[in-house]
Amino acid sequence: MNVEIGSSDVIRLILQFLKENRLTATQACLERESQVALNAVDNVKQIVGHVQHGRWDQALDLIPATLPAPAAHDLYEQIVVELAELGDADTARALLSNAPALLSLRASEATRYRRLERIVADPNPSDLYPGGESRESRRASIASALQRELCVVPPSRLLSLLMQALKWQQHQGMLSGGASQVDLFRGAAQSAAQAAADQLVIRNDRVIKLGKMNHAECVAFSRDGAFLVVGSADGFVEVYDSETGRLRKDLKFQADEHFMMHDDAVLCMDFARDGDLLATGSKDGQVKVWRVRTGACVKRFPAAHVKGVTSLQFSRDSTQVLTGSYDGSVRVHGLRSGRTLKEFRGHRSFVNSVTFSEDCSRVYSGSSDGCVLVFDARSTDVIATWKPYPQSAIDVPVLQLLWMTGVHDQLVVVTRSNEILILNATSGDTIRTLTHGKTGIDSQFVNACVSGRGRYLYACGADSILYMFDMQSGDVAKVIKAHNADVLGVVHHPFVNTLATFSSDSTVKLWKP
Repeated sequence: MNVEIGSSDVIRLILQFLKENRLTATQACLERESQVALNAVDNVKQIVGHVQHGRWDQALDLIPATLPAPAAHDLYEQIVVELAELGDADTARALLSNAPALLSLRASEATRYRRLERIVADPNPSDLYPGGESRESRRASIASALQRELCVVPPSRLLSLLMQALKWQQHQGMLSGGASQVDLFRGAAQSAAQAAADQLVIRNDRVIKLGKMNHAECVAFSRDGAFLVVGSADGFVEVYDSETGRLRKDLKFQADEHFMMHDDAVLCMDFARDGDLLATGSKDGQVKVWRVRTGACVKRFPAAHVKGVTSLQFSRDSTQVLTGSYDGSVRVHGLRSGRTLKEFRGHRSFVNSVTFSEDCSRVYSGSSDGCVLVFDARSTDVIATWKPYPQSAIDVPVLQLLWMTGVHDQLVVVTRSNEILILNATSGDTIRTLTHGKTGIDSQFVNACVSGRGRYLYACGADSILYMFDMQSGDVAKVIKAHNADVLGVVHHPFVNTLATFSSDSTVKLWKP
């Protein structure tokens, strides 16, 4: 259902806010420029009573000066007539000469104004109420007009509506319940830590425990940072609060235990840029696209790949999903058509990671064949083949590709080795090599992520150690034993200093400074 909101109503909300905050000059300026009057009073019935009984002094104290011209003309005309009727010609003349409503009447209806001048000069009873009207009927008519023009509005309507909207967004999961501040203009939730610079996260703050026979295969923070979504080996996709680590029972579908799920293990996921859609890929080759706030599956690709979907990413405009698979292929699927649109081939083994370039003109894929392939997104042609370790006698699997935060031409390449490479995304040249200085397969890197502002890179190793690299120096700034079992991955909150690690020990841990 579409609900139309009049622009004049919005202006009145602002006018009330200005009035309540004593910004009278701004209020008057807005009323003058918009030609919209607030006309809100505390008690309409009281004003009507004053008018019906001729208590004009009390009525004028309560009636706003911005009353529309027709109603104001009728009101002041009646006051002048009754003053003349009572013989108070001096007050009547003063009103005729000074009241803004009567000066407006003189400019717009000169004949009517001159009639009032004649009545004040010679108050003939037959001229006071022409057409068979009486004093009481005129008062009743004016009172009725004022009832139509004036309204009683609860105080602070603008703030009340904003609070109601925020509560509804929290109820729908669009706003984190842990948010301490909200940027109303940008529509983003902020925590107290949001404005802080990148800090090393070294303290385990929360532990999310999954079932004993279950573990997380992939984890992702929502774009606004409100959700932490966990994809599990049992096929469930669960939404947690990124601040508290609690399951979001305020999402109705989770409260009713109608969880998002696949028939097989969920291996990868990605949020669309607008944060409303979540794509998940499973071990049986399916891709599903969810509306995460309702749990509704809005698109399904039952045969996205022949084998498991290992990696996926939304396009910039959220109309396509890029996927990589154990079947060695890279594909693009259209959300509008519900069909596979393109296929990129060239790898000789599993595709472990895929990503679009910032402008979506290129597709990058990393494989267990030891290569990074660069494709033209439009033609599907291979533009470049990069082998990070060309001198190696064996293929060194490329496990993950990710972008440096805020740097669109630097590609982070995680390989099954003791090094993490940062490549120029155009030439493939190595810009920097990060290493913890260890040797042996027990300390090889598994997964990595970059902090919200790009100051730190966090990488987990096969030894269950979390290595924290300072990207200014390239050195290891800190190491932490993250889990007692294999660490499968690590993800960073989009703007708060919060990190999530997940392991085969059936836990997801949240880390903070």
